[in-house]
Amino acid sequence: MSRYPFGAAIERDYYPVKDVDGLSEPFPVVSNSGSAYLYVERPSREDAQSGVGALATAVSWTYQLDNPFKASYQFDPISDPDPTGAESCREMVEVVNMILEGSAQVQTAMRPVFLERVRPLPEIPGTTINTIKDVFPQIDSYMSDSELSETLSVVEEQVKIELRSNGIEWAKVQNLRVLRLALAYRAIEFASIVQIKNTGDRHDRRRELFAGMYASTMKAVRLEQDEDGDGQTDSVRSGGASHFIISK
Repeated sequence: MSRYPFGAAIERDYYPVKDVDGLSEPFPVVSNSGSAYLYVERPSREDAQSGVGALATAVSWTYQLDNPFKASYQFDPISDPDPTGAESCREMVEVVNMILEGSAQVQTAMRPVFLERVRPLPEIPGTTINTIKDVFPQIDSYMSDSELSETLSVVEEQVKIELRSNGIEWAKVQNLRVLRLALAYRAIEFASIVQIKNTGDRHDRRRELFAGMYASTMKAVRLEQDEDGDGQTDSVRSGGASHFIISK
């Protein structure tokens, strides 16, 4: 579930698909015409196609005509309707209209979009190559700083997916110190993999060691979330160490 801040432009993508034997496949839309709207409440189909009563109208529309087929569009910044109220996140209804073939009928799809107030964090979630070197100083013997930075970027994306699959948003993790260590362990594990020449060699043993440290850290860490953005922890969940693949 994506969330967008009030007061900032909203960039969106839409991937049309068709069902083939129970499986979703990309649909190659022929027409580059389309429209998108945001509503406070779910509109009628008629209003959705015309944009009547919409809170916002997409100010740009482009369609990628090769795979992956997608429409890209943008909404101007939307203001928080009650900036001093207790409700910090609001669910809107997004409407996407597009013509699939030539002058055929306009197809309309609706889906939820969430807008919220920006939240203060004590620091940005993540870690640095310096933290990795503090944990394992010998890493300099195996990777340059640029290679380590690239590895860390991959690790962060993988952990974001893992957290999101457990219903935990990256930007809402409060216990950042333990998360920072988990990322360092994962990066060292990844760096060790490329050094392995034989099963059971020292690089393989190091990979196994840090993989275990990462898994135990993610299970033990209390991933505290601040759902309403008031600076106070609202919920605590246990992070898992499983791998998941999700779509945007």
